[in-house]
Amino acid sequence: MLLSQQAKALWAKAAKSGGGWLPLYKHMEDAAIVAELLWDNWLPPGTKDIVARAIADGSACFALEDARAKARKTFIFLAAAHDLGKATPAFQYKKIYPNAEIGEQLAERLKRAGLIAKRMQDPYAIHHSLASQAILERRGFTRAIAVVLGGHHGKPPSIYDIDDDNINAYPNNTGFKDKAAWGAAQSELFNYACQLADMPVDEEELLRTLALDIPAQVILSGLVIMADWLASDENRFPYLDGNDFNLKIPVRKRAADAWENIGLSRWAATEEWAKADLYKTRFDKEARPVQKAAVAVAAATKAPGLFIVEAPMGEGKTEAALAVAEIFAQKSGRGGLFFALPTQATSDGIFVRFKNWADKIAKVAGGIYSLSLAHGKARLNEEYRGLKAHPQGIEDAEGGVVAQAWFSGRKKSLLADFVVGTVDQALMAGLRQKHQAMRHLSLANKVVIIDECHAYDAYMSQYLYKALNWLGAYRVPVILLSATLPVGKRQDLINAYKGGQAENGANLSLAFMRGYPIITSTDGGEAGQTVVAPSERGIDVSLSWLYEDADIETADEGELPIIEKIADILDEYLSGGGCVGIIVNTVRRAQKIAQGLAARYGTENVRLLHSRFIGADRVANEMKIRELLGAPTKENTVKRPEKLIVVGTQVMEQSLDVDFDLLFTDICPMDLLLQRIGRLHRHERPRPEKLRKAVCFITGAQKEGFEAGAEKIYGKYLLFNTQQLLLSKLVLNLPADIPGLVDAAYDPDGVDVAPDLQAEYAEAKHRQENKIKEKTNRADQFQIFKPGKGENLGTLIDWLDIGVNDPTGKRAEATVRDTDNSLEVIVLQKRRSKVYLLPWLDKSGGREISRERSPDEDIAAKLAACTVNLPGNFSSPKVIDAAIGELEQNNIDEGLSAWQQSPWLKGELFLLLDENLSARLGGYTLKYDEKYGLWVEKAGEE
Repeated sequence: MLLSQQAKALWAKAAKSGGGWLPLYKHMEDAAIVAELLWDNWLPPGTKDIVARAIADGSACFALEDARAKARKTFIFLAAAHDLGKATPAFQYKKIYPNAEIGEQLAERLKRAGLIAKRMQDPYAIHHSLASQAILERRGFTRAIAVVLGGHHGKPPSIYDIDDDNINAYPNNTGFKDKAAWGAAQSELFNYACQLADMPVDEEELLRTLALDIPAQVILSGLVIMADWLASDENRFPYLDGNDFNLKIPVRKRAADAWENIGLSRWAATEEWAKADLYKTRFDKEARPVQKAAVAVAAATKAPGLFIVEAPMGEGKTEAALAVAEIFAQKSGRGGLFFALPTQATSDGIFVRFKNWADKIAKVAGGIYSLSLAHGKARLNEEYRGLKAHPQGIEDAEGGVVAQAWFSGRKKSLLADFVVGTVDQALMAGLRQKHQAMRHLSLANKVVIIDECHAYDAYMSQYLYKALNWLGAYRVPVILLSATLPVGKRQDLINAYKGGQAENGANLSLAFMRGYPIITSTDGGEAGQTVVAPSERGIDVSLSWLYEDADIETADEGELPIIEKIADILDEYLSGGGCVGIIVNTVRRAQKIAQGLAARYGTENVRLLHSRFIGADRVANEMKIRELLGAPTKENTVKRPEKLIVVGTQVMEQSLDVDFDLLFTDICPMDLLLQRIGRLHRHERPRPEKLRKAVCFITGAQKEGFEAGAEKIYGKYLLFNTQQLLLSKLVLNLPADIPGLVDAAYDPDGVDVAPDLQAEYAEAKHRQENKIKEKTNRADQFQIFKPGKGENLGTLIDWLDIGVNDPTGKRAEATVRDTDNSLEVIVLQKRRSKVYLLPWLDKSGGREISRERSPDEDIAAKLAACTVNLPGNFSSPKVIDAAIGELEQNNIDEGLSAWQQSPWLKGELFLLLDENLSARLGGYTLKYDEKYGLWVEKAGEE
């Protein structure tokens, strides 16, 4: 198609410096060819079928196979047409800063082509993405198609944005009334988009009337955004010079060269699982009963959906999930895997295991695939940073995984083939957040595994249910793992997943089958369960209660009775050696207990693990504890200590594979308590004579109530339930007792309590119910709507509209965790007016860190690894604002402004400790210790 001078005069991109520019029609060509490459070489079949099914369902003309071809053309057309709204006076005549000269040249070219701009009342009233949508709608396209263009900058328009009264209020902006000039140019470029998509008139007419469902609209939106991002890369799609209208490289070669340079991959799972022993070939292990059953159920599944594995701690649920994911990826046509874990620490902990699995998968396929670690501190993970960014050094015939450079951005990391990250990345699929379509596209491409699915409170659970709604609508296989899942929550998870599907008539009553271990799975419109024969790894745990006479949080330094009680027991049990775990509910309590026990048993025999260490120390602590107390393996040749006491908080509760001979744990809700007890006698190994039987002491309960930290974190109701169910239970059998105790603890009718406690218990239950309602309601305010066809007249209009604030002042739409505000600082030391890393981190022997320039990458990375979140004392808005102001001023006074130029340190605040490793901030004394982490006291206290 030969384009007129009018159409060629319209510009799409202009360089910030120099005279480079890109005509609109050239950008349309780039985007269309990139869309072809994405569809043919990157997008997996399962995701393509989301769009194809919508086309088949929205039209009586196509069978699914024909609809697949139409889906491809639809995407290419939308990619080509995404910037039609730039063919308007408002965009073409906008001022280009800082390059005023090129702006004048482009305006002069437009005038010579007869494209004149009349006076515009508000040039920015109609964004070009909104104009693109309006152009399609004025040509008879349904809003279900046109909205994809309206949202290609990350946010679909609101009802007000697209209202005809709003669009028509600015006729000089859009040029819609000037049919001879602007209207003709828009029509010409529209026809060119059809040509680029190889779409004849009859297909165009069908596309106009197509009523795509909402899931397809989201996927197409994500794809168009991705195509636009790729085609807008000036380094790979260079601009033209000056008055040059012709690309020196043919457009298809230009796109092909860019594609090869970017190096996007697509993993296609094979049917090797059907003939290979997955556990031998992937993990070099013999399969356990749960693992064998998981593979058998997955192999028999025709249409994979939700797959829930409930099995005891240490039974290999991780390996089972990876094996099932490989099977489901092949069956469902997915091109990757996302493994979601509760925290950054647990994500880091599993990363090497996941990478080893992904490397073997890549070698089977003989390809090079991308791997991402998706959380806010990913760049501090040395294993991840050590991944090759390019395939050099990996034999093509063998294959492997790399940290592909294009996926390094915050909004792109989930698009990689294989991803490990925090569960937040999955839960944010339910948030009203810009560029949500990209997140949905990322997840729709993959099999999704969510570990510890029981561990999320009422607020987070609402986002989990909403994410499952959408994953179900996309028919994404989802694998949920738990050792302690209440049966009611299992039902809620299935309801949420099936609620996103049209054929949601599964037999959900099966979800209440008793049994343990148990696998619950959906297969198309059916749900089934498989009770697995328990392994022979069951143990009896003797339970004892260690009541407290005073609260350690407020006790004087010389009056810590719980420490004395613990020490008396340790004296008895550790006479022949042994490794002990002490898990408590607050950092301060852990610090005090560790300090007291170190004074008695020596600092070399006591280790501490909690969240108030700087990142570098916490990682080092976790690695060392895992090395000393982890599973016996061929690779781990470190001898288990003769005597070791590890004190920690909830960070030891989940996904930390350590094994204690004796355990103390604060009381907490039943499912979490059983997780903690699962760290006791976790692996088969010789144990000291007095510790051959598993013994657990429960702390944190007082004669009346519970210690303050437990009540604040968990509320009295769940603690009451846990206590009442275990008071008369002298011996706990794992895993046999797990399902019954968890279900009873979360029974809506509660538990039986003594008559004198009934009033207090009823009040605790009432508070818990109100707390859940409040959390649920607050979470609901900031969620996207469900994927049903009836939402907003079947379109994405208003999908991401934001504006409601949390009563506390937080923007809840930005988070899926219901936590207090926290202040993160980088901790350094100032000695003799010079700034250093903390002494034990300084491998250079005391090299000063220059304040006069931005640190090099190596030093900046070390600084960034010294972050720590200040405790709850700093969480109130008034205190946190004052502390930020104090730190900002101090950083300026100390001459640290140059550090803000480093990408690693931009926006960070620095806490400079004195030679005694202490500082004053916000009325508090902060002191950091290598063994104990960050201590916080009111100024003037010791």
